[in-house]
Amino acid sequence: MRQVGTLTNQQDALRFLAVLATTEIDATCEVDGNNCLIWVHNEDHLAAARQQLKEFVLDPTHERYKDADRMAEQRYRELVAQREQARRNVVRMSGKWGSANPGSQNAPVVIALLAISVLLYLFMGLAEGNTQLGRHWLLFVDPYLPRINSVWQSIVQGEVWRIWTPILLHGNMLHIVFNALWMYSLGGQMEDRRGSLYFVMFVLITGAVSNIGQAVIEGPFFLGLSGVGYAVFGYLWIRGKLGRMDLALTQGTLVTGLAFLVLCILRDVPLLTPLLGGVIPPVANAAHVAGLLSGMLLAWIDAKIWEK
Repeated sequence: MRQVGTLTNQQDALRFLAVLATTEIDATCEVDGNNCLIWVHNEDHLAAARQQLKEFVLDPTHERYKDADRMAEQRYRELVAQREQARRNVVRMSGKWGSANPGSQNAPVVIALLAISVLLYLFMGLAEGNTQLGRHWLLFVDPYLPRINSVWQSIVQGEVWRIWTPILLHGNMLHIVFNALWMYSLGGQMEDRRGSLYFVMFVLITGAVSNIGQAVIEGPFFLGLSGVGYAVFGYLWIRGKLGRMDLALTQGTLVTGLAFLVLCILRDVPLLTPLLGGVIPPVANAAHVAGLLSGMLLAWIDAKIWEK
């Protein structure tokens, strides 16, 4: 959803929703104190709705809005249902880090990523010790190289898939479960709203950024999808702040995600490692931070450039 504008009279707001309905523009009114915020559901209708609002505020009682008045009562009943749906659209992470209405999500890319991760984990377990089939083919750099002079050594030799493939590897089943809950609740919500093609491009960009950040800052031997998970987190955080209420984080989700990020970073501080090391396992902090920042940047680009 995108915000069209604000009206100060609720009856005018209901009348304006009815006006929009006559032109087949689906919209919602959100009461915020003394203001009524008008949102359109389809971004393609934003420009037309804003133009109609400019005309409407000049004279809300104009004759041409007379027919719309008779529709206001019906729109009010619909508004109650729409508010409830808008509430469900907000990303939640309570209980099992779950999203609102997860059963209705259309997220084939997220499901495919998780399925591939599970299959690779099982396969790599069977192939452990096999130098032809082991996970070393998917790490950022091949650990079996006679001598590793650079984190880029395998990639510059043509094995460019290594820029992305570490996100598909996991250390144990708990690692997979944690990332699966995170990615399905947040990534599934994002893919459902933005589309699978966009989400594929998002994963390719943020996966590369988070993996490269981790390799350069902390070393090339790491694995896991959580860098992309934090990219999704950052994207939803900023998009919600910039007006996409169907792409937003609850305050609880935001605090939980940032708190976990900070605790993981503090865990690697030498003075705090004895205290936190037994509770928090080693994680790819550089990947988390790089992913978070790249997701936030893509959200800003979406809001300020592509969707203008």
